[in-house]
Amino acid sequence: MNKQIKMEGVLDLAGYKIPCYILDDGTRVLSGRGMQESLKMVDDSETGKKSSGARLIRYLGQKSLKPFIYKDKGMVHFEPLICYKGDKKINGYEATILADICDGILEARKHIPLSDSWIR
Repeated sequence: MNKQIKMEGVLDLAGYKIPCYILDDGTRVLSGRGMQESLKMVDDSETGKKSSGARLIRYLGQKSLKPFIYKDKGMVHFEPLICYKGDKKINGYEATILADICDGILEARKHIPLSDSWIR
């Protein structure tokens, strides 16, 4: 069964505007691309087009970060959600995942060196 977007809006997080949605089952979702941009994980291709959160997915899979990001929750918790606005497919994440990722990155920073290119 396709998850349909019931309501939509924009979360303004310190000037980063993240598209957000409420699904028909009540799940609150943030745009994958919006989360990626708010974390300054810009992934522009040579054509200047922005990806749909592909860089975020890659970094969530890094071995060095897994102990910090996934420490309290399983990998399933961080899987992208596919939802629909009519026929348009939207890739997003359950809204609380943004805070979970930030907590994991801050914890990782205490224990391992993170390169400057990790988050631009």
